[in-house]
Amino acid sequence: MQHSRLNRATLQVADTTEICGRVTAKSVKRGFCAKKQSDLSRICALAIFGSVVSLAPMPARAQGLSGGLNGVKEFTLSGSFVVPAGITHLLVEMWGGGSDVVPAGAGGGGAYARSVITVIPGATLTVKVGSHGFTNTMSAIFDAAGSNLIFAGGGVQVNGGTADTRAMIHHPGNPASSVTAGGAAYRGNSNPPIGFDGAGGSVASPPTGNPGYVLLLW
Repeated sequence: MQHSRLNRATLQVADTTEICGRVTAKSVKRGFCAKKQSDLSRICALAIFGSVVSLAPMPARAQGLSGGLNGVKEFTLSGSFVVPAGITHLLVEMWGGGSDVVPAGAGGGGAYARSVITVIPGATLTVKVGSHGFTNTMSAIFDAAGSNLIFAGGGVQVNGGTADTRAMIHHPGNPASSVTAGGAAYRGNSNPPIGFDGAGGSVASPPTGNPGYVLLLW
């Protein structure tokens, strides 16, 4: 309901496209006759010319994607992602992979990153999920030109993974907590599936680190 003041009387305007009658002291007090309109149009302006009230309708809301979340996709393996039409930003949360046990001791855990990245509708992104081991443990997203948009470093032997300081939230991976215990996984806003949190390998069990994980929201 919208209100406007005229000669100390209150005009009450509903969601309408048509208003009949002329404005007088009596009509203002009694209100106007109005025809109900659908939710696709709203009254956005009230213009007063002499004693006649004219209402300008607001254009209907554009169809298609609007505010709020419209989709989510997870990656436990590397792959590609085509940015949906109308989407220019993605919320990304990711973990790097954990290092396996090395002769010097247990493995370090993967880093964590959470951030909003800018993307182009229709573009194909490369999503890399870090594996466990000693190499190829970094999780990352690359654009069509091969530029890195965000990453979470994987564990490197006993050391934790490198954090991407460009990310809005970023944490390096936890190093091995002892010679025998691997680096613990970082707990983010989401909980990755069991075994995909980038924890480092332990000497006792398991000797291999956990792979990483990537979550996209838009």
